Amino acid sequence: MAPLPPPVMVPVNGTRELSEPCMLLLKSIWSRMGYDGSAFTEMQKEIGKELARADFARFERQLLCNEILALKQENNLIRYERDEHLRRANKIQSNLSQVMAAEDRTFMTLMSERELAKNTIQNAQRGVEEVVMAKAQEVERSKAMSEELGRLEKERIAAMKYAKTAEEQAMLASIAAKAATAVAASAVQSNPSTPRPLSHLTPRLPTDRPLSSWGGPSTSYHPSTYATLSSLSHTSSATPSGSYGSSKPSDWTLEDENDLKSKIHERKISSDQIRLLPDDRRSLQDRLNARMERERISSLPSESHVSSSHSHSQKQQQQQQQQQQQPRKKVEWHSPLIGSSSTPNKRY
Repeated sequence: MAPLPPPVMVPVNGTRELSEPCMLLLKSIWSRMGYDGSAFTEMQKEIGKELARADFARFERQLLCNEILALKQENNLIRYERDEHLRRANKIQSNLSQVMAAEDRTFMTLMSERELAKNTIQNAQRGVEEVVMAKAQEVERSKAMSEELGRLEKERIAAMKYAKTAEEQAMLASIAAKAATAVAASAVQSNPSTPRPLSHLTPRLPTDRPLSSWGGPSTSYHPSTYATLSSLSHTSSATPSGSYGSSKPSDWTLEDENDLKSKIHERKISSDQIRLLPDDRRSLQDRLNARMERERISSLPSESHVSSSHSHSQKQQQQQQQQQQQPRKKVEWHSPLIGSSSTPNKRY
């Protein structure tokens, strides 16, 4: 395909005759269409007439009007697009305002929930602190109770020791009295001039004095009595047969010896029990500590359990206060002892 010829520029205010290149172009087109030269001359004449009658200013006005119409259409299209963009912007703004309002509501809700959570946490912390304080008070009370129990146990042990000591002293005094009576009887039998002691009177010996001081130079006992009393003071835990030897009382029986052995055996058992008391107290304290630890662990998970444990601790405090308000039983330290003058005579 042959390349297109360059455009022909027709001047508006110049001559209205075609130039030579235009004439050659028209001739070539006309000859290709099958016309001869005379027809081309006529066509050239017609074109010349049209060019003479042509109004190029009107043509330019039409072109300008067409351009104005196109610009108006483009302006209308731009206005439509602007209106569309404004409508979309308004819609987006309304959606944005709705989203902002929703965010404000969400923020207020979150702030209120935060305040509620903060109050709940503070209440829980106060509850935990109250529980910890209650536990500390319970620990202090348990320590005080354990100390009180220890003190009472010491008092009980002291009372038991005092009773055992008094009983042993009374038993030794009875044995010494029997030995003194036997020695006096043997002295009377060997020496008729010795004054006979009254049979219905029993010598009262103090329990807080040593056995070596029971007889003095002013007494009328036989010298063998002092040897017997000194042997009693050095060998108080021995059997009567080993203590006195040949100066055994005449009324000392096998039952008395068995009673003495049973008393010594009971004393050994009580001393063993006294040695085992610290271990029992230690195991009791361990059990109390384990129980308090279990109660502390079970009271931590929920507030309801915290309140229940708090009420339970209050009940325990009330019970302890009631127990403390009750009068304590006093230990009768001056109770009558075995073998004393206020009790009937008992054989050992």
